[in-house]
Amino acid sequence: MPAAEQRIMISVHYYDPWDFTGTESGAITQWGPNATDASKKSTWGQQDFMDAQLKKMYDTFVVRGYPVFVGEYGSIDKTSADPANNRYRADYARTLVSTARKYGAATAYWDNGHNGQYGFALFDRNSATVTQQGVIDAIMAG
Repeated sequence: MPAAEQRIMISVHYYDPWDFTGTESGAITQWGPNATDASKKSTWGQQDFMDAQLKKMYDTFVVRGYPVFVGEYGSIDKTSADPANNRYRADYARTLVSTARKYGAATAYWDNGHNGQYGFALFDRNSATVTQQGVIDAIMAG
């Protein structure tokens, strides 16, 4: 990037670890330090990894004056396999937002409009109602 060019913004997606955030299976349903079952928690992609990835963007772009936007992140609903899954989805969202803020990045949650099993949605667009208040609260608290 040319040093004099300041009209560039970096946009990234963040879905690590994919086995928690996107894999359509009930195997990995927990994330973070509050996980209660190690067999349901990914062996990688926890807070330290997330912090390191977002710090790389900070060190490479933000310190040079380029804004960073995490334009997609989220995790799918796996409550059919683990009724506690939404708690870990909220932990993931809160941690991502707070870590991004720490490193000067803005965020936008990916809501694909699908509620229920394997959906990313936070709202029911047909009834104009909130379906994932806990995740929304976590985003706002992050």
